[in-house]
Amino acid sequence: GLSSLTLNENFSVGIEELLKKETRIYPNPVMNNIFVDINLKNSGNMLAEAYNMNGQLAQVLFDGGLQSGKQTLSFKNDLNPGSYVLRMITPDGTLNRKLLVN
Repeated sequence: GLSSLTLNENFSVGIEELLKKETRIYPNPVMNNIFVDINLKNSGNMLAEAYNMNGQLAQVLFDGGLQSGKQTLSFKNDLNPGSYVLRMITPDGTLNRKLLVN
């Protein structure tokens, strides 16, 4: 019923909050590589994309499976100088972070 639905919503929000707190993206401004420290509660597929300020997809940085737990990912940066939004869709939720490329 309704009570289990509320519980599930709270649970997923909790995990997404943890994801936001525990994820570190560096260096920012970005150089040749973008490093991401992430701690996933659930294993599964992750998609990391960079969007320009017009909302257009600029680069798919990562699309693949990840195990749960702490890990550091490295993405090759082929972006032109400017401001971007890095969107990471993970098994634990979605994360958006502003990126500056010099």
